[in-house]
Amino acid sequence: MDLLERLNTVIFPEAVGAGCFGENVKKFIRFKVSSHPGTEQYCSDSTFGHVLLERKTGFCFGLPVFVKTRNRSKFPTEAEANSMFHNEILFYKTIVPFLRKYDRYDILTTSFPEFLYGKAGDDHNPEDDFIVLNDLRHRGFRRFIGKHLDENHFQLIMDRAGKFHGLSILWRDEDPDGFAEVTGRIKLLDEAQLWADFAEIKCKKVFREYMFRGVDPLREDPAYRDRLAGISGTLERAHERVDECMVAAGPLTALIQGDFHVNNMMFKYGADGTPVEVAFVDFGIIKLCSPAVDLCRVAFFSMSPQMKRDHWNQLLHQYHDSLCRQIGDHRLKPSFETVDVDIRTKGIHSYCCVATVMPMVISLKEGVQVPQRPKPTNLDPGGLQEATEAYIKRMKELGGADVTEFLVDIVRHMVDKQFIFDG
Repeated sequence: MDLLERLNTVIFPEAVGAGCFGENVKKFIRFKVSSHPGTEQYCSDSTFGHVLLERKTGFCFGLPVFVKTRNRSKFPTEAEANSMFHNEILFYKTIVPFLRKYDRYDILTTSFPEFLYGKAGDDHNPEDDFIVLNDLRHRGFRRFIGKHLDENHFQLIMDRAGKFHGLSILWRDEDPDGFAEVTGRIKLLDEAQLWADFAEIKCKKVFREYMFRGVDPLREDPAYRDRLAGISGTLERAHERVDECMVAAGPLTALIQGDFHVNNMMFKYGADGTPVEVAFVDFGIIKLCSPAVDLCRVAFFSMSPQMKRDHWNQLLHQYHDSLCRQIGDHRLKPSFETVDVDIRTKGIHSYCCVATVMPMVISLKEGVQVPQRPKPTNLDPGGLQEATEAYIKRMKELGGADVTEFLVDIVRHMVDKQFIFDG
């Protein structure tokens, strides 16, 4: 049974029976697909369409929806996809209702899609995993098109991120047992391995070369070559450092989106083209850890070098102010210094992510084939070593000079802002 048939004969009739479209809806009529867009949602497939429903009064109406299903590619692995769908269903069905108790700004309504129906679990066919959301496009949201987000976009993101992170800080303090029980159901992923799987990195040496792609060019720069010992020491143990950044500890521990970049956001714009609202989507990698993981992820992926130089501290203050407003007159309200130190300590996590996945992202956009690791078949030891070295060199050059400079700029920024390394 294909997806369209399952939606029309099983999924949507079940949803109506469960009251997911409202108690006054008595009948599902049909689902019509409007598009299967080729968006950059690498971990799932997307289908947009309209559900035609009938109310108890006999009035028929259409509801625009977005249906998310498992993809059939080799990434992510089945175990990773199981965890992602489990987490996203847990977020919408269980976590969001708890967070609403503390949402004084109603951000969960204005900046998140409405969950309608979904299933995920290990006790059924993975092909039956699905999530149905209200289509944000019909609320006026659309994807950002461009390379770098401007200051207006970032101000909006920092404001809404602060309000979102503040909700779980309040929940954790006011209902510690409930918070621990629910968040304990989150399935954690090995993120460094997840990135490596996406990037088709097949050996540790390639992973190391990726980590140092933004560092090595600066060894010839007089302004930086004597300031690289700390970050170099950290990147020698990048996988372990990534794991350490995800440990839930300290006053800033919050529930984070976990994959916080522009492809997982949509924006609503005013008549003059200025963004007036942002919506966050895709909660398959939620976790309890430092908000720095979210903030630095979107900054490192989508902030121009000039903006990092001119507006970094201003945007951090925007985030801190928003976080404090959501928390209110609460004893857990953090100082700006606490937020700043946390970001400078945990921000390396996001550099490791960008350094791993950016070459693949650019290659997919440009249609460039990823080099394949040589196999020992029909190669003597010398030939295998030569082929392996050539493979590593090609992998390190994937995405071209633009990717290298992109990563170099992030390293410059971390060094200039005195990020805290352990080397």
